[in-house]
Amino acid sequence: MPSHAGQNRFSLFVATPSLRGSFCKPYVLGIVDVQNHCLRRGIDFELRVAQGISAIEAARNALANWFLFNSSASHMLFWDDDMGAVADDLVRMFDYGDRDVVAALYPRKRIDMGQVRQAVLNRPDVDPALLHHVGGDFSGMFQPQDVDWTADEPVRVDRAGTGLMMISRACLMRLVDSGQISCSEEPAIQGGRMYHFFRHVSENGVVIGEDFYFCDLVRAYGGGVWGCPWVRSVHVGQIEVFGNLKAVAGLGIGPP
Repeated sequence: MPSHAGQNRFSLFVATPSLRGSFCKPYVLGIVDVQNHCLRRGIDFELRVAQGISAIEAARNALANWFLFNSSASHMLFWDDDMGAVADDLVRMFDYGDRDVVAALYPRKRIDMGQVRQAVLNRPDVDPALLHHVGGDFSGMFQPQDVDWTADEPVRVDRAGTGLMMISRACLMRLVDSGQISCSEEPAIQGGRMYHFFRHVSENGVVIGEDFYFCDLVRAYGGGVWGCPWVRSVHVGQIEVFGNLKAVAGLGIGPP
């Protein structure tokens, strides 16, 4: 059975990078629902926003180090300001606090019209309202992509996006204790050091984003990354793009 807290009582530090300090409606509604869930169950809840930091890797590092050295929470949940999720789905991630990294598998901010077409071909009688929830483009958002999209338990992945990602304190401390993570001076952080868990790098001419870099780092030091296919999410750009892997699988649409 999954447990909440490993050795310590589960508590939550929600970390939100927000360049302009603006938040989409699904983010606000989702945060309120999750905070209410925590209050009802006696789970300590803290929210911190990193505003005005233009480089996303710098914002994530600032939040991760604040969580690690300036808070006492057991887990950090990255929740980006352009993301929303069904709270009942998201809080189920808390049951897997003994894992290093547990992430929602969400789509890009664009519609995959080929996927919508295939859904209609597979099910000509499909409810048009459902198509709104199966058009999310998941290509390249997690690796590998041939996971069990119908799973009600976390599935092991190599890489996942950080937009809705829960990371344990033990995971980050393992990286710090390795002595291999670069750091810089930062007086705002207790101890005066900021560790660089998130970086953009280039490998063989291919740019690796800060999210995949972090996942690679976790696995390189003996940790694990897990994806949660059941989480229904929304990624907000010019339009709201819904992510519902179970609905996609239910219509017989193959891996992205």
